[in-house]
Amino acid sequence: MSLLYVILLIFLNIFNVQYSCSNAANINATGIQYKYFDKNYNLMDEMNLKIADNSSLLVFVHGFRSSTHSGMIVNFGKSLARLTDFNVVLVDWSNWTQKMDYTDIVLQLPTVAPYLVSWLNGLKDRGVVNSFDDVTLIGHSLGAQLIGYVGHRLNGTVKRIIALDPAQPNFKASQKNERVDIKSGQFVVVLHTSTSFLGLREPVGHVDFYFNGGQIQPSCSLDTVCGHIVVLDYFIASLKNPNTFTAFQCDTLLDCENQTINEHKPTVAMNMNIPTSTRGLYSVKTEKKDLKVFLCFRTSSTTGRKNSNQNLGSKIVRISKMS
Repeated sequence: MSLLYVILLIFLNIFNVQYSCSNAANINATGIQYKYFDKNYNLMDEMNLKIADNSSLLVFVHGFRSSTHSGMIVNFGKSLARLTDFNVVLVDWSNWTQKMDYTDIVLQLPTVAPYLVSWLNGLKDRGVVNSFDDVTLIGHSLGAQLIGYVGHRLNGTVKRIIALDPAQPNFKASQKNERVDIKSGQFVVVLHTSTSFLGLREPVGHVDFYFNGGQIQPSCSLDTVCGHIVVLDYFIASLKNPNTFTAFQCDTLLDCENQTINEHKPTVAMNMNIPTSTRGLYSVKTEKKDLKVFLCFRTSSTTGRKNSNQNLGSKIVRISKMS
């Protein structure tokens, strides 16, 4: 068994979401669900989908081991709905992401992407959105790679693609049509927070932001899984205050990793609405963070003792460290 596969198995056991411990490899992955928030920020099923007039569409796609049943994903989506003027839709592709084999999910992206492509085309055909100029796609981890592939299938016509620490394992440069890059949309923004293993190291967007060097996040110590998740917290913080993160341009990727900036070039505020003319590599240094990190644990429903045969639950651990 390869070292990479062993590490991925460990990753499955500590990642952030609730899921069934049944034999996920036998799941019949037949489709994708689309959920949205009503005016009271309740999460509704697709059959009740309503798009407010004169509002653009923001679609969020979760990552590996996740779903719209995860408290973290629901809270993230609710924040998007509260803090923006977009109609927010959460894409649930947990019929795939809850499989135990990460490699198999990566291989199935060409199967998954057409579902999302067809749905988006349907919205445009029915006049729910006038064009893909009214659409922003946001994805986290494996979801970031999926929206990148979807963007390719839509010929790069989506207005804005935002990739939150796109997954690195099994995504090579030779697979550019099946992952996020500058051809995925009209404007592609990438946030890097865990490039030491889980997140993609190389710059692939029109603009790439490397937080605290991109490899290790101060609030997470050496925990790469925490670093992979904390990008969601950073993004919501930028919505609450668009000027929270000042980004300084770097001349090279190595400079960004070393947090060596070019003081002669103008800074930008890292947020969802950065000008589409922005290009290049940027370094972002965070201040002290107070984070909510979802960790999985196994407990017996009768004794409360750890039991590997029980379903996974989740709890919130709050951590706070100096940057």
